[in-house]
Amino acid sequence: MSALPSLSIGSKFRIATLNVRGLSQITKRQELDELLSKKSIDVCCLQETKVATEDSIALRHGHLQLLGQEQGHHRGVGIWVSRRLMKGIQGYKQFGDRIFGVKILFKQEKSQPLVVVGAYGPTSQTCAKNPTVRDRFYSQLSAAVDYYPSRSLFYMAGDFNSKLGAGKVGHEVGRWGKGRQNENGKSLLNFCQQHGLVALNTLFQHHPKHITTWESSFKTDKNRTVRNQIDFVLGRIKQRRTVTQARAYHVPEISTDHRMVVATICSPQKVWFCNRSTRTKVIRLGEIRNDKDKQEQWRSVVSATVAAQEPTTWDEAASMLVEQGRKILGTEQRSKRTQTYFTDDPLVAQIGE
Repeated sequence: MSALPSLSIGSKFRIATLNVRGLSQITKRQELDELLSKKSIDVCCLQETKVATEDSIALRHGHLQLLGQEQGHHRGVGIWVSRRLMKGIQGYKQFGDRIFGVKILFKQEKSQPLVVVGAYGPTSQTCAKNPTVRDRFYSQLSAAVDYYPSRSLFYMAGDFNSKLGAGKVGHEVGRWGKGRQNENGKSLLNFCQQHGLVALNTLFQHHPKHITTWESSFKTDKNRTVRNQIDFVLGRIKQRRTVTQARAYHVPEISTDHRMVVATICSPQKVWFCNRSTRTKVIRLGEIRNDKDKQEQWRSVVSATVAAQEPTTWDEAASMLVEQGRKILGTEQRSKRTQTYFTDDPLVAQIGE
């Protein structure tokens, strides 16, 4: 277990997605590796790699796993994991040739595993010609959600080729979306509603260039550039409080018409690392407030303990008081409202000196 990465309370990690428009060249893989390291990315889901066969590549700053394609060279997905987390990789899981997931474990015994699923959705043109492609894609996405445990830190990132549109929609879409919702967007919204997911990069207000995730390389009839928001990082609604930032970044280092979407996740608080039953146990101070016998028993036991081994620091004194308090007074579930208890007991004052 010592080889696993450590996830300390309050530490942050970053999950990203990027359509790379081809990743067959070794030089482009190295450029991507340098870029992700420079941006402090921990896990990046890649789309349109155009790599026909499965491949596993060790790079300078991380590990790149590429998934092969069932047909053609227009698709292909992969996942890049930083050196910080690569030792915790438990395994990869494929859900069709458009969806690829990775599970990462941490050193802490009771910490939740990190699960990141990369996806590359079909375009609106493809779905218009063959609607079953979209149905099969979201069926496989649902299978990916159901495959991993519900208690995991679950994130899904990719180029969904879907427009969720501007404006808040329930808990699934924030206020800072872009454009008008299309048919693929309706399917993505239904998927999020079904599985309790939220599009994280619609939750934060940014400049339009940090909301846009795709920019056309051509001009319209009115000589305008088309800009859309079709790449998303999805997370569980119940875990959205752990997300501190999500936005798009222009990446001139990589030849692509997409922008990299990055979500910054603050590692869960202490509640995620502790057993709930032991975390909420507190000493029954109410037992000593009105019970004279308990008070006398407390004084005698603490006096005997101090006489046997007098604490030299406050930490030792506090540990001794907590230990004796649990034995004499017992424990109970923590109440929602806390009360401060003051005492003028000279013995307690003596220990605090």
